[in-house]
Amino acid sequence: MQRARALLGDGLLTSDEPLHLRQRRLLQPAFQHDRLLAYADAIVEEARALAERWRPGETADVAEEMARLAVRGITRTLFASRLRESEFDELVAAVDGVVETFDAAMVALSPLVLRLPLPRTRRFLEARRRLDRLIRALVRHRGEGAGAATGPLSLLLEGGLDENLIRDEVVTLLLAGYETVASTLTWTFYALATHPPVEQRLHQELASVLQGRLPGGDDLKRLAYARQVLSESLRLYPPSWINSRRALEDFELGDTQVRRGDNVVVVIYFVHRDPRHFPDPERFDPERFAPGTDWQRHRCAFVPFGAGLRRCIGRDFALLEASLVLATLAQRWRLVCPSPEPVLPLGQFTLRPKGGMPMRAERH
Repeated sequence: MQRARALLGDGLLTSDEPLHLRQRRLLQPAFQHDRLLAYADAIVEEARALAERWRPGETADVAEEMARLAVRGITRTLFASRLRESEFDELVAAVDGVVETFDAAMVALSPLVLRLPLPRTRRFLEARRRLDRLIRALVRHRGEGAGAATGPLSLLLEGGLDENLIRDEVVTLLLAGYETVASTLTWTFYALATHPPVEQRLHQELASVLQGRLPGGDDLKRLAYARQVLSESLRLYPPSWINSRRALEDFELGDTQVRRGDNVVVVIYFVHRDPRHFPDPERFDPERFAPGTDWQRHRCAFVPFGAGLRRCIGRDFALLEASLVLATLAQRWRLVCPSPEPVLPLGQFTLRPKGGMPMRAERH
């Protein structure tokens, strides 16, 4: 997490107290429920545009499609920015470039190595410079759309933060927000394609609730099974699959003595596969998250967005966007895996599909 500062600086994900508490209090109003609902129409509009671009029988990398869609959603909603198409293409390329090189910077590269002219170091630093330039364009093109005045970008600009901290927060929100949503949707469509009964039940709910119209924020409470599907996808394929914390005091963890200052690594991918809380843990079963089942498991058995004081501030936004995109696309399309071979997860910055996620579009 400390090495992640090479990319994220002192954003909300990596900052220490008391700066972290100040940042969280500054941004929290932008993620209140009523304000999030103001983003619904823009999210659905972007998803509808993607649904209209797809053609029956065409195969596309769903991981790439969901990534572009998620970046569009964040720039229009959280940042209220209307980028030109050329600027948007540059932003997507910059985000992809920085994520592809980020693992090396986070795990393998020490601050000293970042100063050496190694090929991977040069690629990372160039991707970071390109992203920083486009972040300035995001700020410059801040619009007047829904939630603009109370969105994160406005709060940052009016909150007394210096220019470097604003940059760090925008990069953190952009990368964490887009990766979480894109990964969740990618694995969800894969799970639906490999579990036809689940897909059929989801389609039945969408037909019953929406009756052919586009979804809106008011529909989310009635799309209960869609939320269960997303939760089970987050359980098996948590985007933030690994996390770490620094111990603030000595304590015992099982038979292990943890000392103050030790790094404690939490592998959420394994936590979510603990059979004590999820029987037959490798099976995809949205009924695990049916209403009224929360009491059956420990409150930290399911933590795709972390837990405690540093739980992801954008959790509700990510679930809102994922639910609306899933409902919009699944109404009109089924995505089919062209190969019977299972897609394997690859633990990078997030849990990405190894080799991408090529899928064929069929009209529903």
